Amino acid sequence: MKSEVLVSVCMTAYNQAKFIVEAIEGVLMQQTDFPFELLIGEDFSMKDNTLDICLNYQKKYPEIIRIVHDKKNHGMVANEQRLMDLAEGKYIAFCEADDYWIHPLKLQKQVNILENNLQFAACASQSRVIYEVDKEHWHLLSDASLIDRQVTLQDQLNGTGGFQTASFMFRTKYIHEVPPMPIVINGWDRAVFILNAYRGIIYWFNEPMTVYRKNESGISTQVSFDKMAKDVEMIDWFMSIDKKFPINALKAYIYESMISNARTISNLQLIIYYFAAQYYANKSPMDMSALKISANKTLAYRLPKNIRRFFRIIGIVKNYE
Repeated sequence: MKSEVLVSVCMTAYNQAKFIVEAIEGVLMQQTDFPFELLIGEDFSMKDNTLDICLNYQKKYPEIIRIVHDKKNHGMVANEQRLMDLAEGKYIAFCEADDYWIHPLKLQKQVNILENNLQFAACASQSRVIYEVDKEHWHLLSDASLIDRQVTLQDQLNGTGGFQTASFMFRTKYIHEVPPMPIVINGWDRAVFILNAYRGIIYWFNEPMTVYRKNESGISTQVSFDKMAKDVEMIDWFMSIDKKFPINALKAYIYESMISNARTISNLQLIIYYFAAQYYANKSPMDMSALKISANKTLAYRLPKNIRRFFRIIGIVKNYE
């Protein structure tokens, strides 16, 4: 880098030739009064020319773009971790290769907030959600009526943070001062969100600055229960960072995420981890009422009618239909 960068943008890419140009252009269009770098972790794509696209952009913008790649596939978490380890900026921002930024002042606005408010550990923004099968229709990720707000650890562990990975920026020191994340976890980004919420407040802009793309090749559309279950590895990771971490609230959050986000899950798994989420939510001194309601709704929606009727009769779930 010719000058000291203030922000490192981390972009992982694996077989994303269809989308990555839009992602890179969204970073390059940023208007800032500070230098930034774009780190692209090209994870040995074998099905398309993702690497060639990245290398061509690097030739055009060598003062901004660094390509990190080698002759093997590292996997999602290890690829992200190596980018964060290499980040030279005071702040890290994320933009996965199948998402993109739409606001030219995204980086500038977020840096302004963090530079002038030390109580904020990170910041994020509203996002648009688009679907590859129907690009003409999109919706906002969070309630449009919300105003700019401050997200706490309690909000994050209740699942009410309301932001997406491509909108997130945080202080690099918070990830550099802790052990590497377990490479088997699925929700590496949620682990980073929680870590930052533990360090301070997350400021949230109710202004759409990014696009979250829903597509069949995206990770979020392929997550099985077995993959989601690997997130229990977060528990030991957070305990290694600080033994005073609110672990019961974290367990409740992980178990609720497993039943809510797994694309495939058996009825038995759904019931077991519903009760596990409720149990640890009740054990936590933190108010976990929002998470408990979410778990109830998930159980009501995902159980077959005959089993759902039984749980409704005995008062476990309400009628959310």
